[in-house]
Amino acid sequence: MSEKIARYLDSLKYGWRKIPPSLQIGITDHCFNKCIMCGHWQRPNKSVLAWHDLMPFLAQAKGKGLESVCYSGGDPFTYYAINDVMEWHMNNDIKFGFITGGYVPSSIDMSLLKCAQWVRVSLDAIGCDAYANIRGGVLFSEVDNSIKSMIRYGVNVELGITITDISDLRSIFEYAIDNNVKAVSAKPIRGPKSIGTMLNIDDDLLMAYRGKFDAAGIEHNLQSNYDVHQIITHCYACQYQWFIAANGSVYPCCLVAGDTEQGDNLPPLGTIWDKGIWEKALEFSKAPLTLYCKQSCMLQRLVDINIQVEAGLNNKHFF
Repeated sequence: MSEKIARYLDSLKYGWRKIPPSLQIGITDHCFNKCIMCGHWQRPNKSVLAWHDLMPFLAQAKGKGLESVCYSGGDPFTYYAINDVMEWHMNNDIKFGFITGGYVPSSIDMSLLKCAQWVRVSLDAIGCDAYANIRGGVLFSEVDNSIKSMIRYGVNVELGITITDISDLRSIFEYAIDNNVKAVSAKPIRGPKSIGTMLNIDDDLLMAYRGKFDAAGIEHNLQSNYDVHQIITHCYACQYQWFIAANGSVYPCCLVAGDTEQGDNLPPLGTIWDKGIWEKALEFSKAPLTLYCKQSCMLQRLVDINIQVEAGLNNKHFF
């Protein structure tokens, strides 16, 4: 069992922890891109989570043991108070990171951004034409310049690749090596019509770049088998991280929130303004998995957490 998951096992087992150690906050629905695999930019009524609403919630969470926050969107770099967000984290010793399309506006304070644990850039294509076909919106040259600028400033840049049937993985992998990117994660896109099916991913290519990344000191999740369907009975992942949408709704994960645009969202557990949200959200893992979760869970990291926790809950580890 990984150290990261095992560290909190007793807290889950005995109910000591009252909130998850981490939050993912989709702080805005606005984005610089028009990605083919995402519908945030097409939403007619885009939400933005006001900083004066979020800050008291984060302060409460800090008092209950919050350790880190991952900001996503839309694109969190469109957020009007993103420098204030980063400054709050630094002043309160709460780690933070970003999932972004990679374009960094000049308004962002690089001296604050380099204090992020990581900036994970969703990069699925290299070159102007290829990028326009998959991501659209800003130009590849703007993203490329932003990535290189972040690296020069000492920002810990990672790549997050959503593999589509037109992704040129070799070019993206070489880009990571050439630009000294610190980590690469890749996952195939799977929508509601393709649940249970996988893209025809070149296993030889993945295995070749596993070796290249290892040699270059690049962390990665490259594997030949991307089938994440395994038997689990409860969702323990929501005790490690919640997802908070830009309208303030609280969900056990981004998938049931409909954040991936790959399925209908389930009703929220509540909102950040609800006094009992902490207790209500933690109750989710005690109930058997919903049919939606059994059929639709496609994130390997969630499945990994659930399998490892389920296997470890009844074990005693001292000897």
